[in-house]
Amino acid sequence: MRELAVLVVLLSLVSYAHAQEYYDTPHSLSVEIIDDSQFVYRENGYTVVVGEVKNGDSHAFVGDVRLQVKFFGGTGDVPLDIVAGNTTLQVIPPNSKSPFMIRSATPDEQITDVSVSLAGFDGSGGKAEGLMIHSTDVIHEEELSVKGVIRNSGPERGVMVHVVIYDGFDPPRVLGVESFDIGDMLPNSKESFEFLRAVDYRAVSLVMLAESDSSYTKNRVEVVIPQSQEPRNVAQITDVPLVYTTDKPGEIPVGSTVRIDGVIDSASDVMNTQYVYYVQIKESGQLPYVAFLGFTKGVLGDGIIPSVYWTPENKGLYFIETFVWDSNGVPLAERGPFKLVLVS
Repeated sequence: MRELAVLVVLLSLVSYAHAQEYYDTPHSLSVEIIDDSQFVYRENGYTVVVGEVKNGDSHAFVGDVRLQVKFFGGTGDVPLDIVAGNTTLQVIPPNSKSPFMIRSATPDEQITDVSVSLAGFDGSGGKAEGLMIHSTDVIHEEELSVKGVIRNSGPERGVMVHVVIYDGFDPPRVLGVESFDIGDMLPNSKESFEFLRAVDYRAVSLVMLAESDSSYTKNRVEVVIPQSQEPRNVAQITDVPLVYTTDKPGEIPVGSTVRIDGVIDSASDVMNTQYVYYVQIKESGQLPYVAFLGFTKGVLGDGIIPSVYWTPENKGLYFIETFVWDSNGVPLAERGPFKLVLVS
């Protein structure tokens, strides 16, 4: 049975269904798909799903991690397409993650839901920590240019460099993966590479990692992506009213439904612009985590106040963030005013 979940898809507004599975082998290996890392978008008519898989074992390597992606239409439980794939890394080191990127076999605009599951994996003999990687230059104009260097100690065969792009959500989602085939390297040598492409407007960081037939990079190298231009703020979230039923003023009962409205003012020259109203709710604390993420669509200037509904499942103190972006993921307004709520 598919477990339906709503994903905030900012490029194409495609929702997806995700079935998370855990596998425990006789050697107590554990591998999982990270729910919050996934992102789905359209590219030349194809539906692409990207995300990350984690090896939760603190000592063992895992390899040949196999994934199955089912692409569904708006109605019915029979998938329109089923595609098998693997993680980007051939071998995932202990307590580490590997990205994955899998696209539909054919272009199909009828695809609206995606279900990703693990199809299996094997234990691995592991790899040596024989590769080092670092960035040398970062420039963001019309395209993002990141130059880097990879070094080795012993001879290496089949060296690959992978660049993983993340957005600014908490936890971050994978927006894309790109790989570079370096090939074979002589002992104590170095090779340069360059990542050059237009990136999604929401991209805020990228991670570089490398792998060969016998070695890997132990440390993930993170690079902050500078903004190429200021967001075009043509609207403003002036208020975020909360509508709910309670016997105690200022407290929201667990299990009750809260309506989170967004009062949006916009400039006259952007009337009839389509937008997406996002609501992100985090539980307060030293390490706040996202308890809810929802969205609805609208049109600027139509006089309709967008609403997102949230049903809290646990007691605690939460703060609500709101955003208005266009259908391409470009912010149309500054983040809305914070709302702090107590669930009792």
